[in-house]
Amino acid sequence: MRVSRLPIGLFLSATLFSTLSNAGDGVLREKCNTDLAVEGKVCVPLQSAVRRLHAGVAIVYSPENGGVGTIVKDATTNVVRVTKENAAAARAAFELHYFFEPPKGLPERDSWGWGPFVSLNTRPVDNLDDGNIFSSVGAGLMIGAVANDAGTSSVNFGLGFLVDTDVKRLAAGVQDGKPTTLNDNQLLKSTTSTDFMAILSYKMDF
Repeated sequence: MRVSRLPIGLFLSATLFSTLSNAGDGVLREKCNTDLAVEGKVCVPLQSAVRRLHAGVAIVYSPENGGVGTIVKDATTNVVRVTKENAAAARAAFELHYFFEPPKGLPERDSWGWGPFVSLNTRPVDNLDDGNIFSSVGAGLMIGAVANDAGTSSVNFGLGFLVDTDVKRLAAGVQDGKPTTLNDNQLLKSTTSTDFMAILSYKMDF
C-alpha cells in the first residue's frame, strides 16, 4: 500500500495552520470550574472537548466517488469487463476540528460546540489494498456534544465536501464489454474527483 503525498500534505498544512492559530489566540479563558460564573457566563474549562482545537477518529460516507471497483480482461478475446462499478461508500479517517462556543440564548451551551473541520480519508474500506491508502481530504462544518462526565471526549457529526486524488476510471479508448489492445496495467487511469461527504467522529479522552 502506498500513501498519496497530496492529501497528506494538505492535511498536515491544515494541522499546522490550526495549531498556530490556536497558540496565538488572545482570548484564552482563565482556569475555572464549569459552575463558576464569569461576567454572567458559564466558564468552560480549556480542556473541554467541545471548545477549541481537537482531533478525532472518524467514519466518512461519500456516496458517488468510488470510481471503477474491479475490472478484468479476457485473455482469449481481450474483452474488458467491469465487474464492480463502484467501491464502497464508507472510508476511515482522521479529522481535526475547531469548536466555537454556541451563540447566546441557546440551551446547554457548555455541553456542545460547532465549527470547521478538515479530514484525511482512506480509500473506500473494501479497496484499501489497491493503491494509495490515504487518497482524499475533506472539509466542512461540524457539531459535537460532550460524551463523558469529565468533558474531555465528544461525539461529532459534520457535512462537507471531499476531494479524492486517486479515483479509478476507464482509460481512453477502453469500454466495458469491448475488446482492447491495451495491456492490463493500462486499462485504468487515476483522476481527481469531488463529492459530498458526511462524517461521524469521536474525540478520544487524552
